[in-house]
Amino acid sequence: MGWRIGVGHQPRSGALWCPWDRTAGVIGPQGSGKTLDLLTPALINAPGAALVTLTKPDDLLLSLPERSKHGRPCVVLDPFGLVPGLPELVWDPIAGCVDRMVSERRAKAFTAGTIHGTSHGSGGAAARFYAAEAAKVLMAYFHAAALTGKTLDDLLLWVSKPLSTSQPEEILRRHPHSDPLWAGLRKARCAETNARAPTRSPQSSKPCRSSSRTIFGAAVCHPIGVRPPTSPKSSGRVGPSTCWVVRIRTRRRPH
Repeated sequence: MGWRIGVGHQPRSGALWCPWDRTAGVIGPQGSGKTLDLLTPALINAPGAALVTLTKPDDLLLSLPERSKHGRPCVVLDPFGLVPGLPELVWDPIAGCVDRMVSERRAKAFTAGTIHGTSHGSGGAAARFYAAEAAKVLMAYFHAAALTGKTLDDLLLWVSKPLSTSQPEEILRRHPHSDPLWAGLRKARCAETNARAPTRSPQSSKPCRSSSRTIFGAAVCHPIGVRPPTSPKSSGRVGPSTCWVVRIRTRRRPH
């Protein structure tokens, strides 16, 4: 049927239930039991797979033992290392980037987060400019790395020295499955962004530097040695899987 909400008091009614496939919002003051009394029981009793985002590691530990019973696969995406020792979700962002469309979408997703909080005024325009330019360079890096079997460590090296490295450009120019135009795109974007940077304030160049830090942050989740990427297909072999995404609570900047 669904997860139990409680009993209706105004107007007076019987037990209230929410179907599993419906979206629900829980509103209440801090310490009123939103997580402990409603959300955690709902997750524990959910019959299917679940994707859970949270900022408090304690909430994860409340539901992990029950969700992992009977061999059900459970993984945790914890890029900030808040809950070490749990089965981790390992993601290789280069995987699949032989497809140019995948490379482009993934690069834009990485840089999109750098625009948050700077969407107003001239600072917002500069942030959008640098995010767009960074995405063009990153998608070329993703594609070049995937074509030649490079690792994320190689890609991070390219990102750290975009003006002095020529390896990705050579790969894109010479590889038979690459579009040679992407080599020129990478070189032109790096040169143009570097040329325009002096005309902009140091504050406006932060999105470009932040884009590099964004990709560096992914290193926490990339495969190293015996840590192969987590396969979604193998995760669901035993039963419905659960994935927790642990993030840090951020404060919104005032406009």
